[in-house]
Amino acid sequence: MSEIELDLISHLSEYKRIFSFLTAEDIMKKELITLTPENYLSEARVIMRDKRISGIPIVDKEGKLVGLVSTERIIRALEEGIISNKIKEYMTPREKIVYFSPKDTFEKIVETFERYRYGRYPVIDEHNKLLGLITKHDILRAILKQFHSIYIHDRRREEYLNREVSILASDKFIEDKASFRYDINTQSISEAGEGTALLKKVLEKRGYHRDFIRRVSIGTYEAEVNVVIHAGGKGLILAFFEEDGVVVFVRDWGPGIEDIDLAMKEGFSTAPDHIRELGFGAGMGLPNMRRAADRLVILSQSGKGTRVEMVFNLKEGRD
Repeated sequence: MSEIELDLISHLSEYKRIFSFLTAEDIMKKELITLTPENYLSEARVIMRDKRISGIPIVDKEGKLVGLVSTERIIRALEEGIISNKIKEYMTPREKIVYFSPKDTFEKIVETFERYRYGRYPVIDEHNKLLGLITKHDILRAILKQFHSIYIHDRRREEYLNREVSILASDKFIEDKASFRYDINTQSISEAGEGTALLKKVLEKRGYHRDFIRRVSIGTYEAEVNVVIHAGGKGLILAFFEEDGVVVFVRDWGPGIEDIDLAMKEGFSTAPDHIRELGFGAGMGLPNMRRAADRLVILSQSGKGTRVEMVFNLKEGRD
């Protein structure tokens, strides 16, 4: 792995919190080229050359991982004049291979790449069956795939995600340190907004200007309503009170947003008819959040929910 590639991988560690939902089975490549111990090193050499890969997993008849052959092994075999020998005599044995389990986290994967600096890592189940392979390119591909689901209101994505103010990218804002917490637990649209009302009262008691409170309330309300309409009414509101403003974090575990760019367009809505008949779901929720907040981050993945961060700068001061 080149120094440039290692640098790319090391920078991914800055995004551990953002992509914490990714696991090894989400990242791994499932279409694999494998060989058996009875194949020859010369066969592995040809495959690596033709397919432009640097390693091949070695499996038994049941598909269980028993070893690994890398480019380094092939080069050594050529130097020693044993390229016609069988793989089983020169492969890296299973017990010396660093591997991942399907549910291993993105954080563990990145840390493993940084620690060992190998080019590839197999993914195996509890029965030692080979499920996939993860290379640095698979990690980067998974990250790029997720970036289409991130909407940044005011800055380039990479620049904003590196900022300290981001809940999603920093440990500064963590759940147990929130100044305000409200668990959303209702599917009744008539009850949507209760969390926002409680937050508004807290802001009023703390002496924030009414115009500032209005902006925070609008953004939070729209996010809360979205949880009730689109995420089965299960979610969480967190607020962090800073010297220069308020940060609101809303999370749900619903179906996620398939196309955030489309959802940001005014009038676009996926709300059911009975919700629209009640005067909700007009397709203005996300646009209103964008207008109310000074900075907006939306991170969503289909089937795994949505996370919203809104930063409200204290421009008006306090009464």
